Amino acid sequence: GKVLDRLREDRSRRHARTLAPGAPYRLPASSRVDATTASPEQLAEALAEPLARHGRSTRALVEAWTGMSPEAAGCVLRDAGPQADAEALTRAWLALLAATLPPEAGTGTASKPATVAPGAGDASREARLFRPTLVVDEAQGTARAYCFEPPPKQEEENATGGGEKRIAYPTASAAVAAAHAIFREHRRRPHSRLHQAVQRALARTRRALDAVEGEEQEATRAPHYRRIAEALLAAAHSLSRGAEKATVPDPRTGEPLEVDLDPALTAGENAEKYFQRARNAERVGARVGRRRRELEKRLTALEALAAELAAAEAGEVDEAWKERARALGIRLPEGEQPGAAPAAPEDRLPSSLRPRRYDLADGWEVLVGKSNRGNEILTHEIARPGDIWMHAEQAAGSHLILRHHEKGREAPSAVILAAAAIAAFFSKARGSGKVPVLVTEKRHVRRARKSPLGTVTVGRHKTVMVAPADPERGKRAG
Repeated sequence: GKVLDRLREDRSRRHARTLAPGAPYRLPASSRVDATTASPEQLAEALAEPLARHGRSTRALVEAWTGMSPEAAGCVLRDAGPQADAEALTRAWLALLAATLPPEAGTGTASKPATVAPGAGDASREARLFRPTLVVDEAQGTARAYCFEPPPKQEEENATGGGEKRIAYPTASAAVAAAHAIFREHRRRPHSRLHQAVQRALARTRRALDAVEGEEQEATRAPHYRRIAEALLAAAHSLSRGAEKATVPDPRTGEPLEVDLDPALTAGENAEKYFQRARNAERVGARVGRRRRELEKRLTALEALAAELAAAEAGEVDEAWKERARALGIRLPEGEQPGAAPAAPEDRLPSSLRPRRYDLADGWEVLVGKSNRGNEILTHEIARPGDIWMHAEQAAGSHLILRHHEKGREAPSAVILAAAAIAAFFSKARGSGKVPVLVTEKRHVRRARKSPLGTVTVGRHKTVMVAPADPERGKRAG
């Protein structure tokens, strides 16, 4: 039933589709052109807008043409060259497609593009033939199946420390089956779950470092924003509300500055907006260096853990390794906890009373009670005094605990708001646009005397307004 419901749903138009047992299946209507049947002119025209929006990328090709995979799009981009426009990319794709068709396909129609001049892709046609290939990384125990053999540049991007080998298969299905068999075998290897936990922590840390690089770039623009703000104030008498752009002289150098304006604001209000951006960039610059050093230190420690785990695949990891992993915020699988550490109280509970658990950024997690009895146990038996306790204000709902593996860690405001949104979702007020949520330390929460199970009194606290968020879907509710 769930499968058929998803098939009946036309996700492009959000209305029911006609689908009955025995009826032929047809793809939903799409604004994209078919990459295998459209004419060269149609392909180039459909690619123009995605190229303008996303630049020369695999995403542009996938969005423009139905039937285009990211791997095939990567081959097209490399064959077409670094400066290729929509027409050159179309020629490269048709050359690649022509190389995959059997000779008896014929010529003379849009669906048989062998008549189209291959252009830039002709030199690499032999390397781009349809050739199902399995790329195995023996060091990591991973395998990926490709319809086209990955070119050397893609091999370098996908390499994870060497040890790759390639195996040709007669069909793509056989390559996929072999990749799945390797995956299942890796799951049975010692420490595979530990390896996955470490790799997830490494991926999160690398994403955080990428975000820091963006913040560093923004921090360097603080003087530029301040110059724009000063120039707008100096030229405020000559600017009128409603303009989206303006050219104003720099009061320091006299050079003209091209400025983007909010047409709903006056010149003075636009200047204050740029002053605020400058202040925000300066604040980011003051802390971004410390944040980068922390993340780089964490990344080095995680990479050392991963290397030690790879070396110990045939043996046993010691308790010291597990303690270091826990200190870095890695959530170890059940049964892999350090022997010196007692089992967590929530792990000893029956499933009906065990709180829901959701991981947030940088080692933070939230625990959510499932019932009145579950709230009672979560708040008064599982939570530590320094943990952050939350509950929707003036609405029935679950108790929520926000904590970190390292005691005494101060929660960033973004993490507090994310946890409060989850607390609002698990309350009777989840349908509201904004919900007030009580936030306090567990030490300020007491049982209410002669009151129903799960009822508490809260001492010192603060209230935040958030939109309810479903942690399972990552979407706003209501």
